[in-house]
Amino acid sequence: MRQPDKTVLRGGTSLPRPFASGPPPLQHQLREREAPARAAGTGTPKRGRPRSRALLVGAGLCAGVGACLALLRGGGGPDNDILSATDFRAFAIVAREAVSPSAFELAVRADGPGAGSGPSPALARARAHGLWSVEVKQPQLQIARHYTPLPSPRRCGDDGDDGDDDDDDDNGRTLRFLVRRVAGGEVSTYLSKLRVGDRVWLRGPHLGFDVGRRRGGAGNVVFLAGGTGIAPALQIAARLLDGGSEQGGPPDVSVSILWANRYAADALGRPQARGGASSLPRWWWSLGRSQVPEIAEAAGADSVLAHQIRGLQRRHPDHFHIAYFVDDEGTAIGARDVRLACDSGASPVQLPPANPSCPWHSPAALEQLPDDKDAGRHREGCVCRGPGVGADLLCVSGPDGFVAAYGGPKVWRDGAETQGPVRGMLGQILAEEEEKGNMRNWLVLKL
Repeated sequence: MRQPDKTVLRGGTSLPRPFASGPPPLQHQLREREAPARAAGTGTPKRGRPRSRALLVGAGLCAGVGACLALLRGGGGPDNDILSATDFRAFAIVAREAVSPSAFELAVRADGPGAGSGPSPALARARAHGLWSVEVKQPQLQIARHYTPLPSPRRCGDDGDDGDDDDDDDNGRTLRFLVRRVAGGEVSTYLSKLRVGDRVWLRGPHLGFDVGRRRGGAGNVVFLAGGTGIAPALQIAARLLDGGSEQGGPPDVSVSILWANRYAADALGRPQARGGASSLPRWWWSLGRSQVPEIAEAAGADSVLAHQIRGLQRRHPDHFHIAYFVDDEGTAIGARDVRLACDSGASPVQLPPANPSCPWHSPAALEQLPDDKDAGRHREGCVCRGPGVGADLLCVSGPDGFVAAYGGPKVWRDGAETQGPVRGMLGQILAEEEEKGNMRNWLVLKL
């Protein structure tokens, strides 16, 4: 039986048991969330008169002809963009690099009829939005899963960069992904077997939370990332930090990333101290500049992701911080690390409490949201009162078990996956802060 080709369920992963002294190691949380989705047009047609049937048959033939024409022109849509949210389009792999024993980076570029060479309106809108993903199809099994592209590298020489971008002339049409091959993961295993020149099929872009609007006038964003969950963290950092610089002023926000991996080889861009010393303290980014040891090299120094991390550190030394945690070294993100990140960087901005019914800044309203598609909610205005409304953001991204351990599991309600209440380590920290009378408004986003 032909399998449907659209992913609508991100579940399928069992959650770890509740943790006592801390979250479980990342190695017990890594699972690939791949599930086939519903097929389009599953309803049963009603019986009608012969004329109605003839009209339906004619409409079906026209739709079939249209689909064939779309396939011939590379899945083209009304604007013939390189990406479509309704059908899969061909991309060619232009670069592939193994960055650790289990992970690799892929760079893909639009391929096939109608690919053209001009800027992509769809990609421009997605990058301006900030947080987005695309579906990658496994054609043999006709299943797909969402992958978050890495931010576009800066052009050579921008703000003193060392030339992160190796294809400046492609108008931002190259997409880059960090992929980790997971045992039993149909799509990641399929991608791991492809080589430069092979085709992949993408659908999107799918826009996620609007972090800029949800932050409002708040000054802190803290991101807990597990494994390849670093990709959305870097998307958010690039959107908030580089976006502010391009508008002619310094960033008004501090972004801190706590990145957990199973092995040291996966901690791309992690600096090492000179003189053969072990890796820097995992919270070295919170020290004063004079206290940071001299850096000799970084793990995975030649990877695109490592270049992007170093570029953000170089362009925004006072606003971008990252800390590394590795299971094999016995380190895990703890409550102390989260508190350090929340209190680091820019001084906290005292904002008025959010209106409980505000769709953008209220934790209670966020808990009930049926999805993360903020682009469809832009007509809903903020109902908070007072100047400088907003919320500091605590974001969690990674395997289902990682998200559940730190932010609490998402909850299925009325056929949709909602954010659910904040539990886990972050829930405990926020509850303790509330008991102390700290009314600072934090919004937890589970990605």
